[in-house]
Amino acid sequence: MKFKLPLRITSEFKKIGKNFAILNFIEKRVIFFKQKCCSSGTWRNLVDALDLGSSGIKPVGVQIPPCPLIKIKTKDDFPVEVNINKISQTEQEAEIKLDWSDLAPYFEEAYKKFQAEAEIKGFRKGKAPLELIKRQFGEQIEYDALDDIVNKVYIKLVEDKKIEPLGTPELVDVDYKRGESLQFKIKYEVMPDIEISNYKNLEIEKYVHTVSEDEIDKEIERLLSANATYEETDEVKGELFRVTIDLQGVDQNNLPVLGRRSENIVIDLDDEHIVENLKERLLRARKDDEFIVELMVDNKPEKVRVTVKKVERKILPELNDEFVSKITKGKVNSVSELRDYLRNELQKWWDEVNQLKFYDAIITELVRTNDFTVPESLIEDFIQSMLDEERSKYPDGKLPPNFDIDFFRQKKRADAVFSAKWYVIKNKIAQAEGIELTDEDYERLAEEDSAEVGIEKEKLIPFYKRSEHIREKLLTRKVLEFLKDKVKVLEKIV
Repeated sequence: MKFKLPLRITSEFKKIGKNFAILNFIEKRVIFFKQKCCSSGTWRNLVDALDLGSSGIKPVGVQIPPCPLIKIKTKDDFPVEVNINKISQTEQEAEIKLDWSDLAPYFEEAYKKFQAEAEIKGFRKGKAPLELIKRQFGEQIEYDALDDIVNKVYIKLVEDKKIEPLGTPELVDVDYKRGESLQFKIKYEVMPDIEISNYKNLEIEKYVHTVSEDEIDKEIERLLSANATYEETDEVKGELFRVTIDLQGVDQNNLPVLGRRSENIVIDLDDEHIVENLKERLLRARKDDEFIVELMVDNKPEKVRVTVKKVERKILPELNDEFVSKITKGKVNSVSELRDYLRNELQKWWDEVNQLKFYDAIITELVRTNDFTVPESLIEDFIQSMLDEERSKYPDGKLPPNFDIDFFRQKKRADAVFSAKWYVIKNKIAQAEGIELTDEDYERLAEEDSAEVGIEKEKLIPFYKRSEHIREKLLTRKVLEFLKDKVKVLEKIV
């Protein structure tokens, strides 16, 4: 295990908080959950897994009084009895019954299909009498046909009742009585039918920051330091030095601890984020020095042996017009103009950071003030997306053998619930306010991205219009743009 020293915060964005990170994640990874139907293969697995004729898995939860009995007609024009029960805010269960007269046309079609392929002794292929087929194979043919029947009836139900199921529906109970009827229950999740409250009356704090002269001075120092050259020497004589060290964790007897070593760590001694007791000792270090200090590692104190492998003196460049032109790539060509340039760039950066924090605060407040249940399949999909993101960090997308997936899922669940709630809220607000995407939205994004990705705008637009990821990204932007003009802003100077 390598040491991770708290040496430097590389970006102010780390201070924004996890919720805007979730917003970015939603933009990048969200999946649109409108599965109109399932493949027959899915249903075949479900049907085959159940003991037809007996009760299957029982529904879970308190039953709310069901909707009145309705009749729908399939494309084959037969009536089907349907009872839709609301199990919870996000779960529904459809009870469906088909009489024998409803089933007969399906079975007749199945018999004939089997007959056309059957090779039975004494008859040419496909020429065995239908009555013989029914007598010898009828029961099995009927059981096989149930898969197709369940599929067609469910798909028709979804279409006629405008149901938008999430995830994979579950066939929880099947009762087939040959010669009489087929009854089955399908449980599925849906988006909660909720109204988002008070999204136009929120009071949201927004940070306001004006760049100071001291910040500009520090930025100039940072630019000089970032463009420094180095000269190897034997001894540290101030903060304008850097050292290369090895760290080895040791026990109470100063003996090395296996697996607690990191090598070739480079530390700039003018970095204000260096751990104080380590910096104090390094300021008087020489090449090949070895000493033991106590550091906080993983929030616990640990003794560490430090070996100084290299000492280098930092040589800062001269602040002149040539240097200014080089670091700004010709945008500014004199020292006198540099301060104004840096002031404008820093102010734009602060404005962007504070705008992101502002959006983060809006999202957090909406999630906090709207309490509802989110579908488990939606939460699971966000967790899975986070896991896929984690996999992408490793070679070939493979997690290390000791990676604890169950622990990861548990740790990320709270973030996934938050993401799922914001997803529901965002889409409900868009629906209520008639916020829709236009061709101009896709064209504007394509124009923004074209130079960065190196693809012509005209080629990006068709791809963007087919992408649910891009749709969600644009919709998120439009909803937040709408909300920022509706909330009461409380400015806070920082």
